[in-house]
Amino acid sequence: IRYMNIISILYFLLIRPLELIYEFIFSVSYQTYGNAFFSIVILSISVGLLSLPLYNRADKLQQESTVIEKHMKPGKDRIKKAFKGDEQVLLLQAYYKEKHYHPLMILRSSFSLLLQIPFFIAAYRMLSSCIVLRGSPLGPIADLGAPDGLLRIGNAAVNVLPVLMTVINIISGTVYSKGMGLRAKLQLYITALIFLVLLYGSPSGLVLYWTLNNLFSLIKNIAGRFIPKKNKVRAAADKAADRSTSVFFLMYSLCLSLFIGFLIPSEAFVPFVADFMTNYHIFDLPHYLWISFFIAAGFFTVWGSIYFFILRAREKGVYIMALLLISAVFDYFVFYRNNGNRDRYLFISQYVDDSIMDMLINVVVIILIAALLFIIMRHRPKAINILAIPVTIGLVILVAVNMVKLERSVRSFGYTENQRDYPRITLSQDGKNVVVIMLDRAMGQLIPYIVNENPDLISAFDGFTYYSSALSFGRCTITGAPAIYGGYEYTPQALNARTDESLADKHDESLLVLPVLFGQNGYDVTVMDPPFAGYKWIGDLSIFDGYPYIDSYISSEIMNPYFDEMTEDWSDYMERNTFSYSIRMASPVFIRKLLYDDGFCNDLNRRYSNVSYFQSAEDMSHATGAKFDFLNTYSVLLGLSDITSVSEPDSSEGSLLILTNTAAHEPQLLEEPGYGLSRNIDNEEYDLNNAGRFTNGGVQLSIDNIETMSSYQSQAASLEALGDWFDYLREIGVYDNTRIILVSDHGPVFRISAEERENVDGIFNINNMNCLLMVKDFDSNGFTVSDSFITNAEVPVICARGLIDDPVNPFTGNPLRSELDHPEDFLYFMSVDHNVRTDSGNVFEPAAWYSYDPGSGDIYDTAAWEYNGFY
Repeated sequence: IRYMNIISILYFLLIRPLELIYEFIFSVSYQTYGNAFFSIVILSISVGLLSLPLYNRADKLQQESTVIEKHMKPGKDRIKKAFKGDEQVLLLQAYYKEKHYHPLMILRSSFSLLLQIPFFIAAYRMLSSCIVLRGSPLGPIADLGAPDGLLRIGNAAVNVLPVLMTVINIISGTVYSKGMGLRAKLQLYITALIFLVLLYGSPSGLVLYWTLNNLFSLIKNIAGRFIPKKNKVRAAADKAADRSTSVFFLMYSLCLSLFIGFLIPSEAFVPFVADFMTNYHIFDLPHYLWISFFIAAGFFTVWGSIYFFILRAREKGVYIMALLLISAVFDYFVFYRNNGNRDRYLFISQYVDDSIMDMLINVVVIILIAALLFIIMRHRPKAINILAIPVTIGLVILVAVNMVKLERSVRSFGYTENQRDYPRITLSQDGKNVVVIMLDRAMGQLIPYIVNENPDLISAFDGFTYYSSALSFGRCTITGAPAIYGGYEYTPQALNARTDESLADKHDESLLVLPVLFGQNGYDVTVMDPPFAGYKWIGDLSIFDGYPYIDSYISSEIMNPYFDEMTEDWSDYMERNTFSYSIRMASPVFIRKLLYDDGFCNDLNRRYSNVSYFQSAEDMSHATGAKFDFLNTYSVLLGLSDITSVSEPDSSEGSLLILTNTAAHEPQLLEEPGYGLSRNIDNEEYDLNNAGRFTNGGVQLSIDNIETMSSYQSQAASLEALGDWFDYLREIGVYDNTRIILVSDHGPVFRISAEERENVDGIFNINNMNCLLMVKDFDSNGFTVSDSFITNAEVPVICARGLIDDPVNPFTGNPLRSELDHPEDFLYFMSVDHNVRTDSGNVFEPAAWYSYDPGSGDIYDTAAWEYNGFY
């Protein structure tokens, strides 16, 4: 509401519901038949049938108004002839009162015209901007997305379709107004001319649609001349019953609007506010809830009232609204289905279809609800009416509670406004540099395949040793990352042992270990994008306050050249599709996939313009769009050279850089070869010709779905971007005096082979624990592979080796040392909980623990793993 004026609210109430109906009908027909003209015909017929009861009622009101005016005209004329001034006004008022007439009843004659306005605006907005009409021909019309220009007079093009539309409109008006007064006829003819002026320069697809509407109206008017009209006299008791049910109709329609417009999307927002926030833009999530509510109110309250009040079917309206509400509640709460993980666009990465059985059960339940409600309405109608009161009160309370929670949660991200400096990396020219790059969710076992596909990486990664048997102690960032930054004192097992300290404090302490250790020893320290700093989804850099030798940045987003465009695109998407998401979740199971429409929610403009910042993949080789979160973080890797500089000689002992990047965590299909960005991916030929790239040493990588292919490509793109940065470090002369550690906190849900390297005891996928670990030491050469067992908790020891004598943890006083001499004692935590809000106590929530003995086999040998319990 803060950003909406009354015009915007009226638009969402009156026009937007019609637009969404138009878009749905047109999208389904176009995607079914692939023909723009046929889709326009389907749209015109569908809208004509939907609005037919309203126009029939409008015709009846027009006729009633005409009869009343004819009946009263002699009396009005006598009064006007015999009296003047105030006396005339008073007598006319008395006459109107006697005849039960009010001057505003004259608007009845204009109801049909008023009704056309929202339908016209909705059609105009939808079809005049419809991208699929552009370039679509129809016979002599070259482009349905442009004026037809069928007739040429000299150098001037004359649009024929608007003229044809006007002719049909005038004929229809003539048939309709037969027997009416001059004023009614003039109104119709003037309206036809107004439409001619408004639509003359419009796209021919829009004019064609309105022409078909006029043709539909003409047929209706002609048919009306031959169908006898039934005059139904309504008893006073019926009118009283209508009045008594009006309030309950409005209450149920309000309940439905609150449930679909507010409650369902708030349930998607409130627990996951952080998923929608960015460091450089705090989105006003309540704004999108208000828009969703106004659209829902437009559907059910405004247009529902127009239908049922104007058609005098308020009792039926109560029944229908109650049925819709109860069915929506059942569909949402009872038939809820998690079709896959959602991103900030509410896009599902791997949509899981609902089963036929679920659909059939859902339909049967709805039928039973309808039957039961019908019986109650027939025998105990007051029960349904009374039920509306507590339901309304309950929904208002639930919505109010969620809105308060949402507002409070959004405000909690205010700290991000103080951490928006552009990042800078400074490396020492003559000192020693240590660079730790944590690639979130990168998997070590993918390295041989990526390097085999792109041998140029061998030279870019000159000096690195790749550890093929590296393990992380956790399968999520909050359990796997702390040991990277702080060592073995921060494994899940060690963190749980410190029961008198909060996980938040222990996590932040782990992030500070290396920066403080190196800073205290004279190194310049830069930290970029520390994961869950402050135990918050968007890292809170205030944990580094008080350490003047530490420069900390949130680099994700600010280095993305598309960020402003992305935020605007996301806002546009959510203004339209927050309601679309809700209506899908509250709809019968069988129609949900149609409403979801691959994440486009039947917005053909978004589907065919490819501007969305989510990616819709047809298969492993074809996709459109680009991911919001991938672009934000991948742009950092592409821009590392631009923010890297060399310090003055002898300015410090050296530099420490700790960079966390999540590009490998955001699977996205990229353009092959090279894995570059593209909004239109077509890798079919490359994939067919290079299927062998997923075989190495006799082991075939199981790339069998979109998720695994996009995970592979995102990691490959990240490594190539880092390779370019390493080349830049060579150019500026700091590569040899820089120790570089590439590491990850855990791997993805991935399989190395479908046959033998899958699960241990069917409980976990070992690739979740197989982290990336590659190390380049000072002045090292060549690219080597080590199969020695190692963990990512060795990173602090590797960082300090040869640079800091007898390093100790500055917070616990314990020495930083390797513990690889007793690996059989390590415990690996298999919790899938990745949410800092859930694991917010002093110890992690219970999950499965495993041990691994390197002496019994490699990390993929199931015999080497042992289950140690669930606690």
